[in-house]
This record gives sequence, structure tokens and C-alpha cells, in this order.
Amino acid sequence: MNKNLLLWNEAGQIACSEHAPFRGSDTWRAERWRPIRVCERVDFEAEMERAPACETCEAIKRRATEASS
Repeated sequence: MNKNLLLWNEAGQIACSEHAPFRGSDTWRAERWRPIRVCERVDFEAEMERAPACETCEAIKRRATEASS
């Protein structure tokens, strides 16, 4: 799976393919993970005023920035 592919679940959690649950796992199926469609990306950006991004990747970037400060 492409790391640039963003996925989300019914609760609105966003993850890249590296940080999403394993495809086919109980968590994947129970939380109904699926790729974010282009139209959903557009709607997300319009509503949130930022592009969707993997929550885990963003947290890692924030920690690295805070640690270097």
C-alpha cells in the first residue's frame, strides 16, 4: 500500500497506510477503515481549513520539532 494513501474510519480517525490498522484485521473491519476519496479530501479541507493528514505522522513531526527547540 502507498504511504501517501490516506485512510479513515467511521470515527474520523485519519492514518496513512503505515499507521492504519492491518488491512483485514479485526480492528480494520470493526472500525470500517477505508481510503479517503478525493471529494472527501476537498470537503475536509474546506471545513477544517487544512488538508487531511495522518494523525500519527503529524504527532511524530510535532514531537521532533518540540525536542529540537
